Amino acid sequence: MEKKKDIEISLLKGIGIIAVVVGHTSNIHIVPIIYYWHLPLFFFIIGLTYNHKKYEKNVSGLMGARLHGFFPMYFVYMILLGLLHNVFYNMGILADGNVAYNLQGFLDAFWNYFRLYTEPFAGPLWFMFPWFFATLLYGVIVYGTSWMRIDYKKRQIFIVGATVVLAAFGFFCVSRGYLRYDYTDVALVIMPIVAVGGLYRLWHEQAQKFIVLPGCLVAFGIMLFVHLKYGLWTILDQRRYNHVAVFYLLAFCGIYCCLYVAKLLKKKPEAIWVTVLAKIGEYSMDIMTLHFVFFKLVDYIWFKCFNVDEQFALNTFPHSFKTEWSNIVYSIVGIIGPILVRMTLDFGKKQVIKVYLRKEVKES
Repeated sequence: MEKKKDIEISLLKGIGIIAVVVGHTSNIHIVPIIYYWHLPLFFFIIGLTYNHKKYEKNVSGLMGARLHGFFPMYFVYMILLGLLHNVFYNMGILADGNVAYNLQGFLDAFWNYFRLYTEPFAGPLWFMFPWFFATLLYGVIVYGTSWMRIDYKKRQIFIVGATVVLAAFGFFCVSRGYLRYDYTDVALVIMPIVAVGGLYRLWHEQAQKFIVLPGCLVAFGIMLFVHLKYGLWTILDQRRYNHVAVFYLLAFCGIYCCLYVAKLLKKKPEAIWVTVLAKIGEYSMDIMTLHFVFFKLVDYIWFKCFNVDEQFALNTFPHSFKTEWSNIVYSIVGIIGPILVRMTLDFGKKQVIKVYLRKEVKES
């Protein structure tokens, strides 16, 4: 059971991060639909991966466990991108407004990393602010209900109710223009989706019976109808939610479709495409951080190797081309490139450890 759930989580992360990369291309036909659900899916996964037996009275342990897989590599990548900042600047692929670092500039950037002020190419990591706060808030809510002398399942009504209250406050803040740089208001708005992820984990076997093809077709049909009829966009960092009910309806429709796809795929865990998608999910943080870099490297290689028209702007962010073929290239390179970087770093780390262990053995 747990093994199947782990595969499902990896598959959902894989679907989600592919959607994030594709969503940053210029494909006007599918990008708006992707924006309805691609980031809400990751907040759903917060609840899906929450283990109340381990963390309901250990919020600090929850945060430590969740951030352990992110922050070490986050600093590695920020330092790496910081050291390459001037290289990128000289290549002309940084967007307007960026300047070359001197020593003081790099040191200032380094200290800003601790506040999640990322390098220009790591812009998608704004997502980590609301992800952090949503994880913390959910842990606090569950902890707050842990003192009730009732079963965890029976407490769900109070947990969900608390997230709805937080969401209402979040929408109130947005309506009054109380928008925070750290995206706390986004975390508030997204909390009911986190709670539904927790419900799905709790009643996983029962819920699976309702994840069926007809439901998937209806959910996709709703998203397609809204896109074609009204041309709505959901953009979390711009606080574009459309109507409150529409925001949650579209988010859950997309998540439902992802759950159905994951349900189908995990039936054949030995299949190569299932293995690949699950592996992509395991590298979701690396892809989230680095895919913009590889977008611009594609632009730079094309700019240097082929003639381009005068309207081509190398420093257009996040990419310079707006064609169907370029969308495919950006998507493939934006996924494979970060994975290769992470694999290279992991290989180097293993080699350093081997050398250190050999030295220890010789000295002993």
